[in-house]
Amino acid sequence: MKKLIFTLIACLIILISLYFYLKPNNSQSIAELQKESVSNSSENSAEQSIQTSSNNTDMIAPLKLLKAFIEKAPFKQEDTHSILAQNPENIQNYLSEFSSLIDTNIMKNNKLSADQKAKILWSMFKEYNWLGDDNAFKAIIKDNLMYLRNPYLIPEIMKTYGDISSLGEKSANSRHDLLEIINSIDISPQNPNNKLVVDTLRSELRSINSRSEAQNLSDMATKILYEYGKSTGIDVIPDIIQAANTNTQASLSYVNNVLKLTLSDNNTTQLQSLIQSNMSQSTRDDLNKAISFNLKEDGNIAISSLNKESLAILDQYLGKEFSNNPEFEKNTELKQVYGKIKSALE
Repeated sequence: MKKLIFTLIACLIILISLYFYLKPNNSQSIAELQKESVSNSSENSAEQSIQTSSNNTDMIAPLKLLKAFIEKAPFKQEDTHSILAQNPENIQNYLSEFSSLIDTNIMKNNKLSADQKAKILWSMFKEYNWLGDDNAFKAIIKDNLMYLRNPYLIPEIMKTYGDISSLGEKSANSRHDLLEIINSIDISPQNPNNKLVVDTLRSELRSINSRSEAQNLSDMATKILYEYGKSTGIDVIPDIIQAANTNTQASLSYVNNVLKLTLSDNNTTQLQSLIQSNMSQSTRDDLNKAISFNLKEDGNIAISSLNKESLAILDQYLGKEFSNNPEFEKNTELKQVYGKIKSALE
């Protein structure tokens, strides 16, 4: 009996050891994700980025300082929370010191140009192997990077984004971080890199193919694509609708976002483009849901905030929808919205 128990325990230990040996390491830096995505390519963007940031002594010194500070922390980085107050006092104090270190050695370092500051923080953010889903050190680096709002980073961020998007859900959180950084940068209509953002996100909307990716990325990706398209004079509405037609997981989110953006802008040209887009029936159903949801009494957009041109476009569209679909008479909410739009036009 003892021999049997011993054998079972030994087998259990072997199985546990085997599990941890074979268990994949889910923690990867963005640079590692990028290397994985282009592993069969002659390009090596991540390595190039590392070499670029290592050429200048003024830049490499603060980078080493930040890494050493994290590694010497008297706690695990994965045990931290991005919201400072959610951490114990000792961790809060250490994180405050980390912020001061960034402030002194990078943000207020007069020896560094604005582009060099951005490059140091980007290099740290991209190449460091952050552990944990809510890492405070990572959040602090990202916050400072976003504070700089430096358009110099757009090509590198978009190249990285485009590369890692091929990994699907595995890179979804990292892509969300990159979208937040891009969203923090002020849009200049004269920036030639604006089209790079448009082209990358056009492709992104078409490639999202799971519900979790759609929930994580579609809101911000649609917003950024719309705003950069507007700044460059590119009508991105057909691209968004085409992506919605082929992606039922994300369709409602895409259509809802672009409707809100056009109505909030009172952008009648874009609204007309949306209404007249070549939609599948499923996408058109999602558009009707979005109109009903956003313009109802307690919706996101007040009908009184819309100009006459936008109201007229919606009135004409809904008139056709109700004429062509008798069952819409049963849709009380959409019917009420249609009635209020007609009243607002009187």
